[in-house]
This record gives sequence, structure tokens and C-alpha cells, in this order.
Amino acid sequence: MNRYVVRLYRFSLINRVSFPIFYRKVSTINHLTLYNTCRNFTSAKNDLEVEQSTDPDTFSTETTEVDSVEGLKSKIDELEQKLAAAEEKLSEYKNKLLRSLAECENTRTRYIKEVEKAQHYGITNFAKSILDVADSLELATKSIDINTLEKGTELANVVDGINLTIEVLNSKLNNFGIQRIEALGEIFDPQKHEALFEVQDASKPKGTVSQVLQPGYVIKDRILRAAKVGVVVSTG
Repeated sequence: MNRYVVRLYRFSLINRVSFPIFYRKVSTINHLTLYNTCRNFTSAKNDLEVEQSTDPDTFSTETTEVDSVEGLKSKIDELEQKLAAAEEKLSEYKNKLLRSLAECENTRTRYIKEVEKAQHYGITNFAKSILDVADSLELATKSIDINTLEKGTELANVVDGINLTIEVLNSKLNNFGIQRIEALGEIFDPQKHEALFEVQDASKPKGTVSQVLQPGYVIKDRILRAAKVGVVVSTG
């Protein structure tokens, strides 16, 4: 039995012996009630002591601080991982954007070149057909010896009209970047000239174009038609 209960019980016995009159007046008090009261008091005191001993506030502050630091470190590690993943994703998107911009720029450049090419060389086939007309007009003038013609005659007027037509035609061709290749007397260039025959001529250096059978033409920086020529191969 708890010492507090023993003391209360002894105190009750002493009072009973020392103060019989008083004790008789309170004889109606149930001893069992007194005993239970003391017992409940002792139990409550023990529960309070246990509760105080197990109160979380009494745990070591050092343990709490350690847990707090560990939690912060774990949170920081988690945030750093998320940051690294976000930076990697950002770098990936940046590279994709740069590649897309480069592709767009390349496409734009190709488009501009294609448009320029179409503007400059879109009439290539038509120009080649016109060259046949120019060749025919030149052959017509070469077939007539203008030195034997008298001015004012009908044939002379026809020849003058053909020459005027050739001048107008060449002017219009020049407006579209089509120009005649001056080959006579030039050193043979396989890019511009087409050698049809060889010529023995001691008066001219080897490889010189000595005759032009059909003139050549360029359109802008491209060969529209190579000149058909005869080339000096030796000096005799």
C-alpha cells in the first residue's frame, strides 16, 4: 500500500483513540470511502508523474535540432535535384530553339536564292530560242556582200533593216542579262568555247580562237551557249 494511504489510515486511528467524542460524530463517514479517496489521490499523483516524465517537451533539444537539420538537408537535396532537372530541360529547349532558328534561316536563304534564280534564269529556255532568231539574222547579212550594194537600192534597204533588227534584239537581250561572248582572238576556254576544228596559223599563239562559226552567249554568270570556234593548234 502506498505510504500516503498508510499515513492517512494511521491518522484516522489516532483520532479515533484520542478524540472518541469527535470520532463518534463522524462515525458515519465510510472508511472505505476514505480509503478509495486516498487511493485515487495516489493514482492521480502517479499518473501526473508519468505524464510529466513522458511529455514531448522534455525531450532533448539536441535531438530536435538534429532532426530539423536533417530535414532541411533532405529538402535542400530535393530542391537541388529539381533545379538540376529544370536546368537540363531548359538547355534542351534552348538547343531545340537554336536549331529551329538555324533551320528557318537556312530555309529563308534558300528561298531567296531560288527566287533570284527564277528571276535571273527563268527565261533560259526562251532565250535559247531567241538566239536561233539572232543567228538567222546574222547569216542573212553575211550572205550578202554589202560592199557591192548601192545605197538606196531595195536590197540595201533590206540589209539595213536586218542590221537594225539585230541591234534592237541584242539591246533587248542585254536588258535581261544576256550578252554575247567575244571569242575571236581570245585564248581557248573550254567553259566558253566549243572547238569544232583546228587551225594551222604561225601568226597567232597556240590555243588562240582564230574563227567563230557561231557566237556564244551568257545569261548573268552562266553560259547560255558556248561559242563554236576554230582553234590554233601549232605555229606551222
